[in-house]
Amino acid sequence: ALRVLLAQHPRAGWRTDPGFGPLSAFWLQMHLSFRDMLAAMTADAAALAEAAADPQRTGRRLGQTGGRFLDHLHGHHGIEDQHYFPAMARIERRLARGFDLLDADHQALDLHLATFAEQANALVRPLA
Repeated sequence: ALRVLLAQHPRAGWRTDPGFGPLSAFWLQMHLSFRDMLAAMTADAAALAEAAADPQRTGRRLGQTGGRFLDHLHGHHGIEDQHYFPAMARIERRLARGFDLLDADHQALDLHLATFAEQANALVRPLA
């Protein structure tokens, strides 16, 4: 069903679609910012592992970026689950089932993100 919808609503037209435009533009930009933060954290973690960076400065930056990443991700998932997914499902009913699956994924991710935060904080706290 999603492939049929994608064929009917190609990604290239999402930003200018009167129903999806504002929602999709912001939504896609947020996902890009998450990828950027992940890339920065990966680079900092690799530099720390290879002893190629100042541990205090890099650890502090890694902790700050990680905290911002998790805060924004939790907020983003809440906005998606409570506002974006229902709004987009009202515009296109065939998306509802997919959004229900994504909502369930967000709920399952919460435990993993909490565990990740605890473990990451234990690693970077001594460096800050």
